[in-house]
Amino acid sequence: FTENGQEGATAANSPYYGGGLYLSTGLCLDCTFVRNFCDNGGGAYVASSSAVVRDCLFEKNRQTGWYRGAAILCNPNSPLALVSNCVFNANVATNWSGRTIISNAQLVDCAISNHVVYGAVVQNSNMTRCRVVNNKITCGGGIDLDDILDGSVAALTRTNVSCLFVGNHVTETTATTGNKIILNCTYVSNRFDGANY
Repeated sequence: FTENGQEGATAANSPYYGGGLYLSTGLCLDCTFVRNFCDNGGGAYVASSSAVVRDCLFEKNRQTGWYRGAAILCNPNSPLALVSNCVFNANVATNWSGRTIISNAQLVDCAISNHVVYGAVVQNSNMTRCRVVNNKITCGGGIDLDDILDGSVAALTRTNVSCLFVGNHVTETTATTGNKIILNCTYVSNRFDGANY
């Protein structure tokens, strides 16, 4: 899926979903998503928790409007969809503050690196054995890079288990919210140099 997209929705209109792919159910296996764009799920939108995304590459996809998920957005009204053994590299969400690269996913064995985002790299997700490396967060997001922004899910508990966080850079505010359970994670050479926290 390369250079597909839907652009033009505004905050007052209905958002678009899935620049590269709209996956209702089933399995997305061993696919590549490059330079796709959309308001919700620049690379892909996953509509239900019965869908699975596995062994895929998401690179240089972007979020275009007021919504979330430059690389992938899973339906926030469903249980977390499984996204496993995927590589997320250099996706971009810089249009407005509060944007995200990955939202509402059960991330397992994923590599998440080299992103620039005005918000959180990973939002409202569980992460297990993930590597989060060299991301730049210019507004919001904590060094653990997970920010529950939607008030309706703020009470949920999310977990980071056996994850590695290396060389991530937060330049403005930190805004990690919600209940976090962090187990057996390693943090190396991350930095925060904003004035507000």
